Amino acid sequence: MLLSFGWVLLPVGAAFEFVCFAAMRPGGSKPVWSPLVGAALGLIGVGILMAARYSVRQGKRHLSPITTAQQVLDGRPFVLYLRTFTDDPALGDFRPGADLRSSFGDAHISNQALRTEEEQLKVAVRPFGPMVAVGRPGERLPEVGARRLYLDQHGWQDTVLRLMAKAGGSGLVLMGAGRGAALRWELAQAVALVPPSRLVLLVPMRQEDYESFRRDVAALFPASLPGYPDGARLVKYKAQIRGAIYFDDDWTPHFVRFDTPRSPGNFQRVIESRFVYGLRPVYERLAVAWPGIQLRLPTHSRPTRRQVPLFAAMFGTPLALLGFLVWSILHF
Repeated sequence: MLLSFGWVLLPVGAAFEFVCFAAMRPGGSKPVWSPLVGAALGLIGVGILMAARYSVRQGKRHLSPITTAQQVLDGRPFVLYLRTFTDDPALGDFRPGADLRSSFGDAHISNQALRTEEEQLKVAVRPFGPMVAVGRPGERLPEVGARRLYLDQHGWQDTVLRLMAKAGGSGLVLMGAGRGAALRWELAQAVALVPPSRLVLLVPMRQEDYESFRRDVAALFPASLPGYPDGARLVKYKAQIRGAIYFDDDWTPHFVRFDTPRSPGNFQRVIESRFVYGLRPVYERLAVAWPGIQLRLPTHSRPTRRQVPLFAAMFGTPLALLGFLVWSILHF
C-alpha cells in the first residue's frame, strides 16, 4: 500500500514542478504575481516528491525478503555481501544519477532511477546468484537490496564462516571497505577461505578514507592493496560507492574507479552499469554470463509510447484537480 501510494505521488509532484518552472520562466506576458505562485507550487511539488520517495523506499523495505542461514546454505550458489552496518543508510538511499540527462525528464521518477545503490549491486551480481547479507542487529526493517538473514550476537562468526566458505566455493563474496573489528576479522577470514578470483572489495569512501583503510589492512592481504588511482572526479557523480577492487589468482589487486568521466555507465543505473563494465574480468574468469548494459539511454525528439501515459498522468491529474477547484469556487 505504501509503495503504491508513493508511485501515485511521484507524477503529481513532478507536475507541480513543471508548472513552477513554467510560471517562473522569464519572458512572455505573465501577471506580476506569477513568480510567487510558481515558487509556492514549486515548494509544494518538492514536498510531494520527498513524501513520494520516502513512501517508495519504506514500501520497498516492508516488502524486502528475509531468509535464514540454513536456507541459504541449502540453496543454490549465492553472493555473500559483508560490510560495516554504518554504510547501510547511505547505500540504502536514493541518489541522483552520475551524468547524462533524459530529454523528457522521466528518468527522475522512473523505476530505474528509484533504485538504491544496494539494489543496483544486487542486479549487477545476479549472474553469480542471489545476493545475501547479514542484517543489522536491532533494525526494524531491512534495507532494500540483498536478502537479509539475522544472526545471534553470540556465535555469529561460525555462521559467517560457513556462508563465506560456500559463497567462495561456488558464488561470490562482496565486501565493503570500512572500519571496525568485526569487518577486519571478516577480511582476514575471506583472505584465508575465499579464492582471490571470487572476492571483490567495494570502496564506499573518499580517497583519504580509503588510504587510511589500506594502511590498516595492509598486513591481511598477500599483496598490498593499490593506492587510489589518479584522475579527475566526475562532478555530477553522487553515489557513495566510488570504485571496486578485484584480484588475480595470485592476489594481484586491480582498483576500478566508478567516479571518473571515463567510467562507462549510464545515468540511471550508476552503480550497476559501472560494476558490470569495470569488473568484466571477474565475470569472464568465473565463466559467468556477462550482463551487458546499454551505456546511454536513447533520447527522443518526441515522447515514446511508454512516456505518453506518464505525461498524461503528470499533467492531467493536477489539471483535473485545478478544474474541480475552480468549478467549486464558481458554484458555491
